[in-house]
Amino acid sequence: YTPRLHNEKPDRNGFNRDSDGYEFGAGVEVVSGPIWTGELGLTYLHRNYQDSGLNSANALGLSGELTWSPSELT
Repeated sequence: YTPRLHNEKPDRNGFNRDSDGYEFGAGVEVVSGPIWTGELGLTYLHRNYQDSGLNSANALGLSGELTWSPSELT
């Protein structure tokens, strides 16, 4: 849960940008022997603004990391 509260209400465009947000994430760890390791994650974000003139925002994200660790034999 990530609320956002602004000091300036309304802003210079006439919107109240205060909002409530929710973020969910899940991931897996990839282990493929001693040479390859990594992580893969999926994130979903939803933000609902208090001003009816602003639409809700939704975002889907993907993150990852892959590490290659060869030895002298490989």
